[in-house]
Amino acid sequence: MICNFETYQGFPPNNWDEIVHRLGGSVFHSTFWAEYQKKVQNVRPIFILSRDEKGEECAAAVALFKQSRRKFVSWILRDFTLTAHPCVRNQVGDTAVEFVQRCEGQARALRCSRMTIESFMSGRSSFVPSEYGYLETERLEFSVNLSQDMNCLWMNLGKDQREKIKRLKREGVAIEIGNALEDLQGLRSTREATQAKRSLHGQGYRLSGDDKFYESIYEYLVKRGVATLFVARLDSKIIAALFFMTFNKKACSVFSGSTDLGYKLGAQSGLFWTAVETFKSQGFEELNRGGVPASAASESDPLHGIYLFKLRLGTTPLLCRSGEKVLSPWAGRLTRLRDRLRTLRKPT
Repeated sequence: MICNFETYQGFPPNNWDEIVHRLGGSVFHSTFWAEYQKKVQNVRPIFILSRDEKGEECAAAVALFKQSRRKFVSWILRDFTLTAHPCVRNQVGDTAVEFVQRCEGQARALRCSRMTIESFMSGRSSFVPSEYGYLETERLEFSVNLSQDMNCLWMNLGKDQREKIKRLKREGVAIEIGNALEDLQGLRSTREATQAKRSLHGQGYRLSGDDKFYESIYEYLVKRGVATLFVARLDSKIIAALFFMTFNKKACSVFSGSTDLGYKLGAQSGLFWTAVETFKSQGFEELNRGGVPASAASESDPLHGIYLFKLRLGTTPLLCRSGEKVLSPWAGRLTRLRDRLRTLRKPT
């Protein structure tokens, strides 16, 4: 039972990240992610903490409050987003439900038109958004338990993946950690190559990432020790990259990309295995290889190939549930109209 509900707007309370550690939270509950999002999205982070009848922390979350930059409509177009399901002590379901309901109250107090709950690294959450009035979107994330011994982790890989990893060495591909700012330009070029490849197959998507974007990643994540970039090089040229967020003995991949040659050589398999070896040696407990829409599990889905690739890395799929709830019907209609207009203005 929640006895105390505390909110801290703009700045976290003392020892916030230590609290998140104790509650089993991820990087998406941390001050690092909140400050990064404040920079790249121009939002106000809100740190939310609950205590039980003994005064002990029992649940926590980071919310991002965003409003229109236009003075008049800023009183109407306001969004409140939890960056992940709340981290709850011992995953107690009743606590999670009450905590989310208290968050809704905070969002209404800020006159937000809607509240969104994102689901990054939330596959073990007990909260089911659709049961509490949220429009739900399902994702699958692919997790590896790093407490297993190395031989077990190796044999869990599909045979084809093990062969690709061995082949990379024969082809002279070097895989290393590349956390310098110039290495992030390699991440940028491989992401752009992946976007172009996907577009040719009718799977195009909008890719954000100018110089300031990668400079922010470097300043707010890499330099602060909560990110690791793995790069694959052939003749000193980066042909693939895999970028992880790291926090609380958990690593989660958030960006990746490959050139045509990187795809041909299967460089992403080698990057993944190097990440497994590295994080296990550093005492990490979990590696999350990122997600796909839940529909990708179907053979008819365009992203089924990505689903199969991540599955054959010896991962366990976890169902993650995102949700969106309209808090003000009339303001919600204006928000949806704004979103549609933004979509129409996006370049194809």
